[in-house]
Amino acid sequence: MFKNILVPIDITKESSWTSIFPFAIAQAEKFDSKLNVMTVLDLKFVKMMNLVQADFGINAYKFPKDFRDEYMGKIEKQLEILMNERIPKNIETECFVREGKAYAEILTAAKELKADLIIIKASHQSAIKEYVLGGNSSQVMRYAKCPVLIVRNA
Repeated sequence: MFKNILVPIDITKESSWTSIFPFAIAQAEKFDSKLNVMTVLDLKFVKMMNLVQADFGINAYKFPKDFRDEYMGKIEKQLEILMNERIPKNIETECFVREGKAYAEILTAAKELKADLIIIKASHQSAIKEYVLGGNSSQVMRYAKCPVLIVRNA
């Protein structure tokens, strides 16, 4: 039924993948599906907050292209390591990193990959922010052209 599953995670939050991966793995094994694991970075925010320099030893003041390429490469390597540790080898996988607004990049990736299912963690924001903006999972659920499984914390 589901042959191409999109699994967006926030690589910076362990709870993002620990709650989603069991569901994704179960679906992939049941339907012999491919898991497309992605993470989305908002590099404007990262540069602004200067978080990268402390986390990865990268000079955040390099030219933007150098910074972007180096940071995206390190995140993609972290994503590959995570997948190798957490997802059984018998499941076909692909991972990729996107840059931009999370919900928009997830919807674009789902369309490009012709995803049959999106498995995403429930967003937890303040009530006001959720009401005004909507969380990423809410936006994905509203606008996705395929079924969306939203996983909540137990």
